[in-house]
Amino acid sequence: MADLYAQALEEFNKQNNAIYEFRKILDSNTKTTAEMKETSVKFENRIAELDKTIKNLEEEIAKEKALNTIGNAAVKPENKHFFNYIRSGVVSPELKNTFKNSGEVVIGTNSQGGYAVPTEVSDEIIKLATKNSVMRQLCRVLSVSTPNYSELVDTEGTQSGWVGETSPRPQTAGPTLNSVNPVMGEAYANIYASQYALDDIKFNVAQWLVTSTEKAFRLKEEAAFISGDGSNKPKGLFANTITNEDDDNRDFGKLQYIPTGDADSLPSTESLILDLFIDMITNTKVEHLTNAHWLMNRSIKGKLLKIKDSQNRYIWMPSVVFGQPDTLFQYPVAISDYMPSEGANASIAAFGDFYKAYTIVDRLGIYTLRDPYTNRPFTRFYTSKRVGSMLTDSEAVKVLMCKES
Repeated sequence: MADLYAQALEEFNKQNNAIYEFRKILDSNTKTTAEMKETSVKFENRIAELDKTIKNLEEEIAKEKALNTIGNAAVKPENKHFFNYIRSGVVSPELKNTFKNSGEVVIGTNSQGGYAVPTEVSDEIIKLATKNSVMRQLCRVLSVSTPNYSELVDTEGTQSGWVGETSPRPQTAGPTLNSVNPVMGEAYANIYASQYALDDIKFNVAQWLVTSTEKAFRLKEEAAFISGDGSNKPKGLFANTITNEDDDNRDFGKLQYIPTGDADSLPSTESLILDLFIDMITNTKVEHLTNAHWLMNRSIKGKLLKIKDSQNRYIWMPSVVFGQPDTLFQYPVAISDYMPSEGANASIAAFGDFYKAYTIVDRLGIYTLRDPYTNRPFTRFYTSKRVGSMLTDSEAVKVLMCKES
């Protein structure tokens, strides 16, 4: 671990040195325009290489930390029986008693079956999913133990007023409260391992279970959090009603859209495209700007990146500073492949405080059921978890939609 940290520090120093050298060249005023352009290209390529190296080292450090956590979990006496079950299928009395006493085993029900994954391993699955999921990074994430979780949301704010020191305190109007409940669904993954691998003492079954399950869950979840229809799955942020009414005239639970002015695409004029994104900012209340982000897919980002000014210079330059995201009009840009591309009524971009707007709810407990019969010689592991979502502030995010008006 210490070696990985040392490598990361060395690469970071190299990056800072490269920036320093480039600035010296910029300040020298001895280079021609062509030489400066060539130097700039080399600098950008160098920074990109160093960024890639640092990111790879970061992933290795995170992976090593996760492996240590998982390894420690696998050798705990109370967890050994679970991993023995994964390898061999043997359900020991200790395994039954451990989960029976904790109330975590659910066998033979329609919605869940098998044995609860140890808490440390379950936590690593959620942690990895959060690290790799755009929506989990942007939005509020809760873990709950009850199937009937709900929240009260104040949609208008508690009324208040001003009074003198000795003046009477007139009663103010109470808050307008709405109860919101997450739309829940069960995510499942069928992952396979050969019995030869499971019998191999060097095969890290805990790591395999974490990485395979996390990837399967994450891909399904990301799509659902953006556009899920709420049928046996979370209701996506953009599956809520979206209207062109402003915040003062729109009912709670409806999002506001900014029309592109075209039925199925962005405008053809670059200045009009930029105006749309400015409109999204100016239609967002100040209280939602502090933690605001953009959300779009790579195609829409690509169109914005290609916009140039009258001097043929790109308007939007990606970040070249390590650890800082790309920004558009000074707000960070998040990219998800599950955001729609241009098309009729497509929600092609969003802006605002996603943390306030949308809450992801994880029901505690991940369960796995071992099946060595369905696809011999492979053993199938049916792994499931409950997850849901809810819209908690419909004013916090604005949507850019392909519509004429």
